[in-house]
Amino acid sequence: MWFINSKYYQAFKRRLPSTLYNFMLSIYFKFNSRKFKGEKLYCPVCELSSAYFPSNVCGRCLSGVRHRIVTLFLKRKTTLFTSKHRFLHFAPEYGLGRVLKKQKNISYLSADFNSPRAMKKVDMMKTPFKDNTFDAVLSIDVLDDIPDDHKAITELYRILKPGGWSIHLAPLDKNRELTYEDPTITSPEERNKHFNAYANWRIYGKDYPLRFTDKGFTHHVFKTKEFCSTKEIEKMKIDPEFEIYLFKKPSGLSVKTRLNNVTSFLVWQFLNTEPLQQLPLMI
Repeated sequence: MWFINSKYYQAFKRRLPSTLYNFMLSIYFKFNSRKFKGEKLYCPVCELSSAYFPSNVCGRCLSGVRHRIVTLFLKRKTTLFTSKHRFLHFAPEYGLGRVLKKQKNISYLSADFNSPRAMKKVDMMKTPFKDNTFDAVLSIDVLDDIPDDHKAITELYRILKPGGWSIHLAPLDKNRELTYEDPTITSPEERNKHFNAYANWRIYGKDYPLRFTDKGFTHHVFKTKEFCSTKEIEKMKIDPEFEIYLFKKPSGLSVKTRLNNVTSFLVWQFLNTEPLQQLPLMI
């Protein structure tokens, strides 16, 4: 599996048309499926059982631990699979992308700057979408590959509808309080040396969610063990302590807040004789 993460594979993949790349993957899975036949393990992405996961990756759909956890989270902790959504998927994975694209209730769009699997070529730092376009946005291991992730997060906030949500997974070093980055380190070789991969521009620390809240998002943290049983965790070979950050764009004032404001206004109107326009009230 090391070859998939190498710069040579990434360069090769970028030069292939999406239809050809997807066809090659389908052939791979078709001829490789017998090799993993068994009932010991289960992948919630392709919903197939396997005898083993090579390097903890499903051999039938190439879904890793993060993909399996995210799939379970989307099914159990969101309404993505049960209600209508305009959904944007950055850097779509083969297995998870196919699952989401097949859902009739999801208006699905995949996007990426390089991936041949994506339906649309998009720079996350400057997207072509209008304000408040999507109900939900997903990316896995993308933001650490973006030269200016602050611009990207600002764009993610802009294109998300009020009340919309997004999930953006990235490798975190919990031993670091602050993200390690240096914009002067630009060559792939140096970035591999400092940030552990040729495509990476930083190593995120515990301050990762602050990059979103600084842009206006709220965030909630969920651990795998909160929505999966111990038996499922063992069967799917996933990390019970893995954390998913769910970022939401505020929808504005809630009904309760609006009613409280109206009540406050009526009390003020009763106690004061000043003109109505002098009260700065937003409902």
